[in-house]
Amino acid sequence: MLATYKFVFNRKNIPLKKGETAVVQMRITLNRRARYISTGIYLEKKQWNGRSGEWIIAHPQAPEYNAYLKRYESIKVIHLFPEKLLYTVILAI
Repeated sequence: MLATYKFVFNRKNIPLKKGETAVVQMRITLNRRARYISTGIYLEKKQWNGRSGEWIIAHPQAPEYNAYLKRYESIKVIHLFPEKLLYTVILAI
């Protein structure tokens, strides 16, 4: 079965005050079970677009961050062990 991938911003939908940031995560869904991997990128709400290819806008490092997220898209999931919260992934560079 194939896994699906999507980048999500502020997945817990916490209200952000002006100037506050939230993390961008990758949601991997396999067999109807979702797991999240942090990208380590923190943004303000106005800097998140969410469209594939240009997720991040209005940020000084937007081109570098978007290229970084494109690399995350090439992740291949081998196994997800939801009961143990373990992942086996291969990052194709």
